Amino acid sequence: GRPEDAVSHLRHVVTTNPAHGEAHTRLGQLFATAAQAAAAVAHLRHALRIDPDALSALKSLAWMLAVHPEEKIRDGTEAVLHAQRALTLSGPTDAQALDVLAAAQAEAGRFADAVATAESALAVLNDGAAALVTTSIRPRRNPYRKNRPFRAAWK
Repeated sequence: GRPEDAVSHLRHVVTTNPAHGEAHTRLGQLFATAAQAAAAVAHLRHALRIDPDALSALKSLAWMLAVHPEEKIRDGTEAVLHAQRALTLSGPTDAQALDVLAAAQAEAGRFADAVATAESALAVLNDGAAALVTTSIRPRRNPYRKNRPFRAAWK
C-alpha cells in the first residue's frame, strides 16, 4: 500500500545487485501503475535479460506492449513473443496468459487469432473466475471481433 517506499527499496536493491531480476520485475510493474511506461518497459526487459523465463515479467511486458495507450510504447510483434513464451511456461490452462496473448495478437493485427485465444481463455476458466470473465476477457474480445486492438486506460 506504499508504492513510493517500495520503489525506493527496489531501486536500492537493483543498485546494489543489478542482476536481481525479481526486483527489476517489481519495479517495472510499479512504474507501469505509476504511468511511467518507459521506465516500466526498461525494467521488465532488464528482468528478462536476467531470466528469460520470468513468467511475471513476460506477462507484464507483453501486456504493456500490447495495450498501452501510447503508440510509442506498443509493439505487437514483441508482445506476441513474450506472451507466447509465458503461455508455454505456464501451460494452456492459464487464462491470464491466454488473455495477454489475445491482446498481443490483436495489437499485431492477428484478430482471428486474438478472438480464438480469448475464447480459449474463457473456456479454461472455472466458476470461481467469473469476475475475470465479466470484467476483462469477455469485454476485450469484442474489439478483436471488429478488427480492433484493446487499449487499456492508464493512469
